[in-house]
Amino acid sequence: MDYKYCCVVDAGGRYKTFVLVEGERVRHYELEPGERLLEVSAPPLRPHAGGAGLISPRWNTAAWEEDASPEEAAAWEKAHPAPEAAEGADPAADTDGLLVEHEYRLALLELGLGEGG
Repeated sequence: MDYKYCCVVDAGGRYKTFVLVEGERVRHYELEPGERLLEVSAPPLRPHAGGAGLISPRWNTAAWEEDASPEEAAAWEKAHPAPEAAEGADPAADTDGLLVEHEYRLALLELGLGEGG
């Protein structure tokens, strides 16, 4: 059976979640009124303050953009501080960022949009 991954967005284009679609059936998620599916890669989500990615992604018909206001972004960063570095750990090693990047690239490859696709 054919399957694909899609992003769920609300009526305003704000990202809700990433789902598996088999044929015409969305698996393990029920679309709410006003929600729709987009056949695009999931947005890169910010894991913590100072991390790379978006806090409140919104699809603008061509790409993901930040929808959080400066005040909302500041409040989010305060509520999601960067993890404390373990003693002796390399502070340059951003494993959360690497995981987000890996998941993003995997989603691209599965959608046939990765390198060479």
